[in-house]
Amino acid sequence: MTGGPDRVRAVAVDFDGTLTHGGRPAPHVLAALAATRSRGTEVVLVTGRILTELAAVFPDVDDHVDLVCAEDGAVLHGPGWTRHLADPVDRRLDPALRARGVPFRRGEVILATTVPFAAAVEAASAETGIRAPCIRNRGELMIVPGGVDKGRGTRAALAVLGVSHHHAVAVGDAENDLPMLRAVEIGAAPANAVPATREAADLALAGAAGDAVAELLTPRTLSAVAGMRPRRWDLGVGTGDDGARVTVPGSRAVVLVSGPSGSGKSSLAGMLAEELVRARDTLLVIDPEGDYAGLGVLPGVRVIDGGGPAPSAAEVARAFRDGARAIVLDLSLLDRAGRRAAVAGLLPHLAAGRRRGGVPHWLLVDEAHEFCDIPGIGDPGDGALLAVTYLPRALPAPLRDAADAEILLPGATGCAGRAGVPATTLAELARRGRGHAVVVRHGAATPAHVAPARCRHVRHWHKYVAAHLPELHRFTFRHPGGAPTGAVATNMAAFHDLLRDAPPEVVAHHCACGDLSRWVREVLGDGSLAHRLAAAEALARDAVLAAIAERYPARAEALHAGVPGR
Repeated sequence: MTGGPDRVRAVAVDFDGTLTHGGRPAPHVLAALAATRSRGTEVVLVTGRILTELAAVFPDVDDHVDLVCAEDGAVLHGPGWTRHLADPVDRRLDPALRARGVPFRRGEVILATTVPFAAAVEAASAETGIRAPCIRNRGELMIVPGGVDKGRGTRAALAVLGVSHHHAVAVGDAENDLPMLRAVEIGAAPANAVPATREAADLALAGAAGDAVAELLTPRTLSAVAGMRPRRWDLGVGTGDDGARVTVPGSRAVVLVSGPSGSGKSSLAGMLAEELVRARDTLLVIDPEGDYAGLGVLPGVRVIDGGGPAPSAAEVARAFRDGARAIVLDLSLLDRAGRRAAVAGLLPHLAAGRRRGGVPHWLLVDEAHEFCDIPGIGDPGDGALLAVTYLPRALPAPLRDAADAEILLPGATGCAGRAGVPATTLAELARRGRGHAVVVRHGAATPAHVAPARCRHVRHWHKYVAAHLPELHRFTFRHPGGAPTGAVATNMAAFHDLLRDAPPEVVAHHCACGDLSRWVREVLGDGSLAHRLAAAEALARDAVLAAIAERYPARAEALHAGVPGR
């Protein structure tokens, strides 16, 4: 991504074999840590060591790092506090280990022994029925609770610091460091790393333990690292004609999604949002039309109804610190001015936190042309942005020029960014229709069959259920002769209730004319419901009411309660 602040905001460092060959780190290494912290980059020491054993060789560790993640990711420690990230290994395992002559040390959560006793540990675990995975660290063996590793511990430490893993680098040398290297944007390995770890690293350092850390922490190296973009973070859009995966950047990027109304923009963006949530990225969705509420079924996703008080930047930041993966701000109950006011009241204040720690890392803005002039959206240096719009040329030129990738949907007339797409490619995209896209990346345009979203997508459901539609788009009930009955539905809730109460001859008239399915298709843009209503219109009112209730189950209570809006 070009422009704006883009730097490494946290470094996670292994201890034995990485920060030091053994014992207290060398003075020049400690000086490198101090210089890095003075520039505003957080340092997390991530070690397999038990805290008391670490303190025995490095008693002033708290003076040199911001956080310690000990016991292979099971314990977080800062000045004056310690937090367990898992329950301790069941103590019923201790006598079984002793009976087999296994020498071990018990930490706050884990047990530690050496590799030659791996078989005996496995036998003791099987005998007691206690699931206790073993993690190797060269000659050391750590017995940990299920789910514990350095990767999860590092992510937990970054959450405490308010730093996105996409703005973090990790360096380690051993097998147990692999989850840590994969958990952050860039994983580095010193020259003395075991072959598997060095091969898996994104960056191979020339120096060995201690010297490698000092090498990594120089401003020149960190600046170069900040510009790296490992493809392992890419987001899948779909598959090409040859079956190959077609992707866009999955971190620290600007991605544009453009196409006319009804081309599938929100569905595609929702699918990408699902990928981000499952990858445990932090994501804030600005949802002006209520298209992304379906994400609420995923773990860690919170949907906030914009009809109530808008959350403050502090509340949003706190939610992410408390473990929220995504927040969907549903603004569909507000008019355009209300939507802009809600976003303008939140994002400029949230932008400071994004610049500081990169959280939330991704900002997904639908109808981006409505909001791109609000501070915190148009600045491409404030983290990753997924901008969805049917008016790409309405986006500011600096934002369009900063795009790392653009996804064009059927009906798109061309790129918003600097890359060009042949007219023949756009014509072929239009011919293929919905479910297809062209991904423009590095100047190349690649056709893709779009992967389906897993979460249910209901187009603009909030707006159509309860909010007032413009007068031109309301449904006017009429007698068989064409005269208005006086009943006018301003939304789906009113449509349901008025249809339920309408005289039989009025219902029969509209069913015979196909008015009900036509209104749903042309005004609400809900082709699925319209198709079902067209089939049900021949059966008149009861079938129509049943079709509506089944299509909008999440709003059934509101429908039958008679939400105001007739």
